[in-house]
Amino acid sequence: MAKKINFYSSVKMHKACLKDEIRPAMNYIHFKGGFAYATDAHCAIKNYLTDICNLSEEQITLLDGKILHGESYAAMLGCHSIIVQEDGIQCTNAKGIKGAFFAFYSGDELKFPDIDEFIKNAKELEPQEGCENGVTRVAINSEIYRSLIDAFAHKKIIYNFKGDKVPIVCTSDEPRWQNSIAVIMPLAISDYNV
Repeated sequence: MAKKINFYSSVKMHKACLKDEIRPAMNYIHFKGGFAYATDAHCAIKNYLTDICNLSEEQITLLDGKILHGESYAAMLGCHSIIVQEDGIQCTNAKGIKGAFFAFYSGDELKFPDIDEFIKNAKELEPQEGCENGVTRVAINSEIYRSLIDAFAHKKIIYNFKGDKVPIVCTSDEPRWQNSIAVIMPLAISDYNV
């Protein structure tokens, strides 16, 4: 049996994509500079490609600047192996026989949010007044949290809290995996009777 070459099925980046016709850019996973990006406007994921796949450097380079629909990414995870091409991703079975083909988005009208800038700003935020010694309560929508856990490359996560209404920056607990990063937006605790 041939070695499986694909994205790791445990990293479900499509779960962090929005399914919304009003903001179509958020339906896609964007590949840029060796990273894969996804957001649903409540959480943002930036996974280092070598953390989430076993593609060759050449295949990773071909992904740069490409945009793939979240549903295509989900379907691709079920393939044995993939081959990144200029216009899309070709799936093959264990014997190398071609199967499904998932085309990259080729239009110009999608405006994807600048997740790098969002993460930078979230990391640079000063703790809210009274939070210098830690935040005692933060409300997080469990569905959004599940999306972050499914889509993030790492499951042992350090959460950086700076307030009860401030983005939570999430990184791996292992220093060697610090390239992948996620951000999740908390809910206002005042919205709950707790």
